[in-house]
Amino acid sequence: MPFDPSKLTVKKATAKLSGLSMDELKALYEAELIGKHRSSLLSSIGIAQDALLEAAPVVEEAAVVVPEPPVAEIGSESFMRMHYTERRKWRSVGGGRFVAVG
Repeated sequence: MPFDPSKLTVKKATAKLSGLSMDELKALYEAELIGKHRSSLLSSIGIAQDALLEAAPVVEEAAVVVPEPPVAEIGSESFMRMHYTERRKWRSVGGGRFVAVG
């Protein structure tokens, strides 16, 4: 903690908030909450924290590219050897070729 907020006036403590890190601001907030609990100083610390968050660079999540599974493809001979209930899972794409559906 860079300074003890209970030993300073609100005006002097608020003036010292600029340039502090987020961890230091959190420590000051906790100390003031436990100590004198001055709402105007707590508000100033919160505003300083918000300013740090807004100034932080926004990290965008990289788009996750999910590769499409390979398309199962069979010829007409394999299709004709299947049981008729299994044939329902395939559709013709022409040229004696069949691809799996769903």
